[in-house]
Amino acid sequence: MIKFYFEQRPWALETALWIARDSASGERAIAKPIDLVFEKREFSVATEPTIVFKGPHALTILNELRASLEEMNLTPDKKKQEFEAIKYHLEDMRRLVFKE
Repeated sequence: MIKFYFEQRPWALETALWIARDSASGERAIAKPIDLVFEKREFSVATEPTIVFKGPHALTILNELRASLEEMNLTPDKKKQEFEAIKYHLEDMRRLVFKE
């Protein structure tokens, strides 16, 4: 099973990510760190991908990533919902304070 672990580090303006794989025998393996370096280059079908998910676990990895992001409330939909709730709350407060 593949599992993602996140740690938000607001003091450093970063989020740490660990990717773990648990085997049937109970052993846990952690993916080695990678340097995500951005460089200016043309994008095309021939451009080498940043990450390739190989084998039967490819879809599982992506599903676990989505589930882990949802668990940490780091999905765009959740953030949008939170923003909308705050927006309506502020509108209600404005109506109460200014008697609109």
